Amino acid sequence: MFLFFGTSFKEDTIREFTNVVCPVCGAMTMAALVYSYSYFHLFFIPLFRFSKRYTVRLGCCGAVFEATREQFEQMKNGAAPEFSSMTRADRGGGNGRRCPGCGADVDPRYAYCPFCGTKIM
Repeated sequence: MFLFFGTSFKEDTIREFTNVVCPVCGAMTMAALVYSYSYFHLFFIPLFRFSKRYTVRLGCCGAVFEATREQFEQMKNGAAPEFSSMTRADRGGGNGRRCPGCGADVDPRYAYCPFCGTKIM
């Protein structure tokens, strides 16, 4: 008898906010409220969730802020994101260069984004 079990990762975009001012780069952008978690499955049937995270991702510079469950519930019900009470979650990752046009990670040697052609400053 074969027993299929394991863990998987899932991300759900719960809500999108428009006309949000980015606290990192100061641009007017959109933000996505994202619920991510890992889950254990048996025969491809999810049994329980663990490692739950609530984040707000900004479209301009790719900054990610981690929210508490209470903040997540408030934003899910319509409240605007308040970045002053959230912690920045994306520090230390990547090479630190993002395209201001499309938000893609860009090699530090490039002067222009290879994905959209925007000049990198």
